[in-house]
Amino acid sequence: MKIKNFHISKLGNPSREYEDSLNFDLEKGRFAIADGASGSTFSDIWAESLTQTFVNSRIDLFENTNEIMEDMISTSREYWYDNINWKALPWFLKNKSISGSYSTFLGLQIKKTTGKLMFKSISVGDSCMFIIDGVKIKVSFPIKFPDQFGNNPKLIWSGQGFPVKKKLKVPEPELSEFSGSFENNQAVVLATDAAAKWVMENTEYAMDIFLNDFQSLDSRIPKLIDEGKIRNDDFTVAILEFTD
Repeated sequence: MKIKNFHISKLGNPSREYEDSLNFDLEKGRFAIADGASGSTFSDIWAESLTQTFVNSRIDLFENTNEIMEDMISTSREYWYDNINWKALPWFLKNKSISGSYSTFLGLQIKKTTGKLMFKSISVGDSCMFIIDGVKIKVSFPIKFPDQFGNNPKLIWSGQGFPVKKKLKVPEPELSEFSGSFENNQAVVLATDAAAKWVMENTEYAMDIFLNDFQSLDSRIPKLIDEGKIRNDDFTVAILEFTD
């Protein structure tokens, strides 16, 4: 397997305000992407904590999906809580931060069994996984159609911030699941919402760039956003290709 990835912040925003996250481990066959909700504070840290926790988790999705979310939220909350200097926050940010952070999430695990590449994916919200055959989308998970993207996706909550204690039982969100196997010559695309919607609407064009001119995304994507062809939002995309 090999992976290429690209991201930019919302046009007009500095890179430090980027709130998406992508993490992966090719040897483990684990990949995760998340989109921190801009309406909440420190959602960039929360998105990063979720993707890191999933990639580093020892829970096997093929055996134990029911326990993954409880474990992820508990571990991610510790990372999120410890990476915010609560006592140094100005009062207005402190008051807002008490409410916690929110993020979408998609995790993918790939495992080789009996000569096949099997996969299982879990999702909360509208970060997406696509299985691409040539230049056509064979599978789109969890969003099926471009008009299903909206302003209120399902989100994972971090739980309240300080002065609430770090150890806290946080309600688990409803989890979507999808599993199957990959065939020869397929590719996988992971994308947060703005990128996912663009891929769904322009699959042939997007895949031509991903496979043949990936480095041009640095100039192409800002131009497409500026022209109104992609929604101005953090843009994160990764393409996973399978090699012999």
